[in-house]
Amino acid sequence: MGFGSVLACLALAFGAGLSWSKDIRLDRPDWKAKYRRPAEIPFPKDDPYSDAKSALGRMLFWDPLLSGSRTRSCASCHNPGLSWGDGLPRAVSADNKQLPLRTPTLLNVAWISQLGWTGHFPGLEAVTFGPITGKNMNLPKKELIKRLSAIPGYEAAFQKAFGEGKITPRKIELALATFERSIVSTQAPFDRWIDGDENAISEFAKRGFDLFNGKARCVTCHSGWR
Repeated sequence: MGFGSVLACLALAFGAGLSWSKDIRLDRPDWKAKYRRPAEIPFPKDDPYSDAKSALGRMLFWDPLLSGSRTRSCASCHNPGLSWGDGLPRAVSADNKQLPLRTPTLLNVAWISQLGWTGHFPGLEAVTFGPITGKNMNLPKKELIKRLSAIPGYEAAFQKAFGEGKITPRKIELALATFERSIVSTQAPFDRWIDGDENAISEFAKRGFDLFNGKARCVTCHSGWR
C-alpha cells in the first residue's frame, strides 16, 4: 500500500471520529462477539485428542533424534521462548544455510486450515515430514522409524497412544499434530475486554476498535497487509 493510501484511510478514520455517534457504540457488542476466543481446540475426526498421543507428540517435538545430525529438534526452529518461532528473518537449514522462507509460529496453529506460506498443506498432519525429511532436519523416514523402533521407551509410548503395532510415519504425524494443536496463546488484555472486563484496555483502545470495525472500516484499506 502506498503512503497516499495510508493517509486516505487515516483521513477517513478521523472523519468518522469527528461524527462519533451512539449508533457506532451500539454496534460494539456485535463486533466484540466476532473476536471471542474459541471455547475448545478443534481436533479432526481422524486425529482426535488423547493425553497419550499428546504426550508422545511432546516427546518427539523436543527430540533431536528427529534430525539427521541428531542435534536439531522441532523445537530448534519453533522455540517457545521466541513465540514458537526462531526469531530469524529466514529459516536455517541443517547445514546452517539460509532457506528461502521464514519459520512460521505454531501459536494457534489449530485454527489454520491451510498451512505453509503458499497454503499447499491441507492440514497439520501433512506438514510433519516436510521439515524432517527436507533441508531443515535432513532425516529420511526409514531412518527415523529405525531410530525410534530401537528405543523401548518410544515403543511403549506409541503402543500407549495407538495400541499394538509397529511405529509408522502416519502415527508420527498424528502424534506431533496433536501436540502442536495444543500450542495456544495465553489470554491478552484484549481477550479479557471481549469477555466483559471493561478495565482491561483503555478508552483510546476501545475507540480504535470501534473505528476499525465501524463506518471507517480500516480493514478495507489494510486487508492486503501481511
